[in-house]
Amino acid sequence: MTDTSPISFTSSNRGKRLLVYYGYIYRLKKSTTKIKYWSCNSNGCTANVHTNPNDHFIKASGDHHHLPSPEQIELRNLMKKVKDRVQVETTSVPKIYEEELARSNLSSVALTLASIPAEAKSGLSRVRRKTTPPLPTSGNFDIPDVYRQTLNGEPFICNDKTTNKKRILIFATDKQLEILFSSEWIFLDGTFDACPKEFKQIYTIHGLKFYQNFPCAISLLSGKTTDTYRQLFHELEYHAERLKLKFLPVHIMSDFETSLIKVVKEKSLYKQIQSLGLVTAYFNDEDIRLGCRSTMALAPLPADYVEEAFELLEDDSPEDMAEFFLYFWKQWLKRVPKKYWNVLTLEFRTNNFTEGWHNKFNNRGQKHHPNIWHLIECLQREELSFRHKLGRLKCGFQKKSDDKSCTTRQQIQKMAKNYEEEESTLMEFLHGLSTLIAKNSKTVA
Repeated sequence: MTDTSPISFTSSNRGKRLLVYYGYIYRLKKSTTKIKYWSCNSNGCTANVHTNPNDHFIKASGDHHHLPSPEQIELRNLMKKVKDRVQVETTSVPKIYEEELARSNLSSVALTLASIPAEAKSGLSRVRRKTTPPLPTSGNFDIPDVYRQTLNGEPFICNDKTTNKKRILIFATDKQLEILFSSEWIFLDGTFDACPKEFKQIYTIHGLKFYQNFPCAISLLSGKTTDTYRQLFHELEYHAERLKLKFLPVHIMSDFETSLIKVVKEKSLYKQIQSLGLVTAYFNDEDIRLGCRSTMALAPLPADYVEEAFELLEDDSPEDMAEFFLYFWKQWLKRVPKKYWNVLTLEFRTNNFTEGWHNKFNNRGQKHHPNIWHLIECLQREELSFRHKLGRLKCGFQKKSDDKSCTTRQQIQKMAKNYEEEESTLMEFLHGLSTLIAKNSKTVA
């Protein structure tokens, strides 16, 4: 027979289980192998409820000498939800309380009786301290097992070593490492905002699978020196050997290269336009505007044609641009190798995977320099996201593409083909690219 009695359960302030029946609260008085005896929570009241060991209702007896208090039940249910979250999350206690208060849809009386976040914080913080390890005061601290595993119980920290007082933590599962070691492309980037104070930076290495990027190794580094990075890659090479794989990427793209690409295409050149007093001429003179945009368009031009195109551009542009071209020649043709900023033949260079991931990760963390336990919980959720994304791609689900990016890439490829088949001149190719710069640029009109 189905148990249809209106019983439910909530918790006392000390976390003990309470039974709720028709608006009254009962505490467990005693328990046998066959019956649980619940007595009314109000002192002196003799009403009681019997359930079996599986909490199925058996009977109720006795009369209450007081009225029910539905508001107290509402408030206890609210606090139970808050405490459950406080014990498993590192979100700030007041924020959790405010979120659950907003979701609870309390009656007007219960809402009036509810504590404000500042009043509730002290008791809830004690609840959190019982389940959360103490915050470390230095880089030398132990990591409990719960933070050494993924959310599904797999090993998550593949390296935890200290050399010359510099600690390196690497978070990666074997599946993440397998994708990293099998990827011809790897993308490197560091962030500081989301880094705990015990370390200097979070450094991520992304690999490619199914033409999508995956964060494969997330490291906490105590320095930014060459030795630190050398140690990081030494540890990864060890794990490649352990997995009987090789860590030999064909292309490595760092945050340095990423920033150069962004700068050379727009920002740094536009600053030069400003500093040389060409802003007014840029807006009023179509030839100067075309010359500036065509210079920016050298980045997606085939590397073998860049210098020839630059010479043609210099000869074809107004004399007022002489200083601008001198700057470009010194800075981008003489000082910085073209391989760092030419982007046509390297299709992934213009896709700023790591920067986008770090922005998303920083927003997910919701804290500036979070404590180490909060960060690891964010990393655990990120690993779950990794498994989810990988599983969907294996089953044929495709990530929604950036239509604008795909269209631009196709247009560039079409123009390159026209030039290679001698259907257009080099300057026509360059001017076509400059038109895309004008169409897609946010800083240059």
